[in-house]
This record gives sequence, structure tokens and C-alpha cells, in this order.
Amino acid sequence: MTATLLGSLVTAEELEKGIQDKRATMLVRNEFYQALRQRTHAQDWKWCVNLYHLSKEFTELLRLRHQRFPSVPHDVFESHYQEEIGHANLLRDWMLSIGLPDPETMHSTKETEDFISILYRAATAMDESMALLVINSTAEGFALDLYTNCLKQLQVTNISPKLTYWEVHCEADEEHSNVAQYVSPMSDRELDTALHYVDYTLDAIDKMLISWSRYS
Repeated sequence: MTATLLGSLVTAEELEKGIQDKRATMLVRNEFYQALRQRTHAQDWKWCVNLYHLSKEFTELLRLRHQRFPSVPHDVFESHYQEEIGHANLLRDWMLSIGLPDPETMHSTKETEDFISILYRAATAMDESMALLVINSTAEGFALDLYTNCLKQLQVTNISPKLTYWEVHCEADEEHSNVAQYVSPMSDRELDTALHYVDYTLDAIDKMLISWSRYS
């Protein structure tokens, strides 16, 4: 098996616990989070250009996923898409308000592009359960960690008094990442595949964060 999160896993709930454990490790070991407390000036947040491009593409891939699954027995796909509309522009406005360059004039790192590609694959080619695990449990779980820690840092600096964009995501992403109850029961083979792609996605997130920490 390709499992590297918890070793022997038998349920979606245990898989989600494995995702949470890997996220917790990233918070301690990834250099992006290690350097976050040093981001006390507006220019230290130039890396947000990556988050902007990710946010733009994220809304579109959620739209495509919703179109693929119009009659699922839950509202995660529809509500997630509807709630993400306009978020990229909120971030762009915030960046401009603190004097950062317009993210529309800048490119994201290749690691960010790689992560976006994984999410598109999950939205357009994977089945419903895999789309939930990769996009919601994994990607949105990471987003919750990111926004929570960035908001804490921004609250102790004088970079900007307007933190609506960050506050909204801290609340929404907790809900978006809690979807284990909607994942269908998986066979051993399906679980093995899920472990493979979740690990792959988590590894891409780890590399992407490192690229953000070195963005200038």
C-alpha cells in the first residue's frame, strides 16, 4: 500500500485524522510558518500573489465540480462554490490597500501552479468521494491552518486595520474542511487510492508553502 499517513486506515474518519496530523506537522516544520512571525511589514506579504491566483482558480474549479455532481445528497458542492465567489477580488483589494503590487500583473510560483492542477484534476476527473477528500478535507484543511495563523500575525501588526478577508476564511474553511460524514464507504482498493492522492496533495502543499516563504 501507499499509505504513509497513519499506516493502517479503514474509514474516512481515520483518513481525515491522518490529514489533520500531517497538517499539524507542517505547522511546526514548514519554513513558511516558521517565518510567519517575522512578517511585520506590508512587503512581507507579497507572497499573497500566489494565494490570489489560487483563489481565482479555486472558484472556477468548484464551479466545475458543482456542474459535474448536480444531484448529490448534500449541499457541499453547491454551497462551497457559492461562498467562494468574489473572494479573490477581496484579497486583491486588501493587497492594493496595503501598497502591494497588483497581483494581476504578477505570476505565482510553479509549485502553486502544480497544486492548482491537482485541484482541477480532483474537481473534473475524480469521483465524488475523492473530490471531497482532496479539495475539502485536504486543501480546505490546509487553508484553515493558513488563514488562522496569518490572521493571528496580522492582528499583532499595524499592516492593515481591515482584516475581513482573513476573518471570513477562518470561519468558512473550518466548515468546508469538515466533510468526512459525506464520504461514501470505500473498499480497500478505493481507500488505497484515496491515501495515495491525499498524500500526494499534502506533499504538494508542503512544497508550495516553501515556495511562498521564498517569494520576493
